[in-house]
Amino acid sequence: MEKLGREMVVRCAGLPLAIIVIGGLLATKETLDEWDIVHRNIKSHLDRGREQGQQSIVHEVLALSYHELPYQLKPCFLYLSHFLEDFDIPAKKLVRLWVVEGFVSPKYELEGDEMLEDFAERCLVELINRCMVQVGITGSSGRIKSCRLHDLMRDLCLSKAKQENFLHIVSPWSRNEKAHSSTVDVGQVVQGCPRLHKLHIEGQINKLPDYQEFPPYLTKLTLWGFRLEKDPMPVLEKLPNLRVLKGWGTFIGKQMEWIVEAGAMPSLFCLEISDCNKMVTAPHGLKFVSMLQELEIRWMPRAFKHRLEEGGEDLCIVQHVPSIIFLN
Repeated sequence: MEKLGREMVVRCAGLPLAIIVIGGLLATKETLDEWDIVHRNIKSHLDRGREQGQQSIVHEVLALSYHELPYQLKPCFLYLSHFLEDFDIPAKKLVRLWVVEGFVSPKYELEGDEMLEDFAERCLVELINRCMVQVGITGSSGRIKSCRLHDLMRDLCLSKAKQENFLHIVSPWSRNEKAHSSTVDVGQVVQGCPRLHKLHIEGQINKLPDYQEFPPYLTKLTLWGFRLEKDPMPVLEKLPNLRVLKGWGTFIGKQMEWIVEAGAMPSLFCLEISDCNKMVTAPHGLKFVSMLQELEIRWMPRAFKHRLEEGGEDLCIVQHVPSIIFLN
């Protein structure tokens, strides 16, 4: 084993990230035969990458580490392509999202009384042990609080996500173009992706497209930096498969009515309201969204938060929600 290990390190041409990832991969192999298979795979990958320079050598090693992942870890890894470069990813939120997205399900073998979130956390630890994900912050008990991707690992993640049709990135508009503020263009983009499941729209847009223009299979919607003056809920409540809704600096009006009709938003599991500085009361219709399990409040006015706390005027609106998180 030592001889094979030394040969593999030599083939990595002294590149630290390649050596670290190879080490993480070998740590999952217990027999000499398994090490020999990895050695032969590395040889073929690195010979191909060496023709194109050092960065290609690293890319080939990272690609091999991805191909060696167990099938249940691959979608968990590809999901990290959604996060921005150098972003510290909250571990607790990540494992919950994996569960919500269905990447972790009861069909996988759970240990004893283990919950799905516990299994998802084990998946994260496995990716870290394989040196594919880096630890960001740990708590006093040693538990992982946040994680992140190395720049080159993120490049691989994006490449594989696009290659396997896990993710589709619409080319961003130029800052000099005015198209980004046009609701017509936004509507045309989403209409062109009828099987889209996740959508992130960013820009100073003051009106949402009509609900008929949103893809029927949409499960996750993030609206970032909008400047909506009218309540967006008459549109959003008509998206029947929506499970995750996030709004960052989206609503600049004072009152989001959220008048929910019977049976509307039957799938909504997670709602995040962030940085809506003029919004002082919680949407009244929230009390009718019976499937809501997580409500996250970020950077909202103090009065808004006080109304949702114990004894607050709006507590009755959200008392059916098991998890309410306030973040500044």
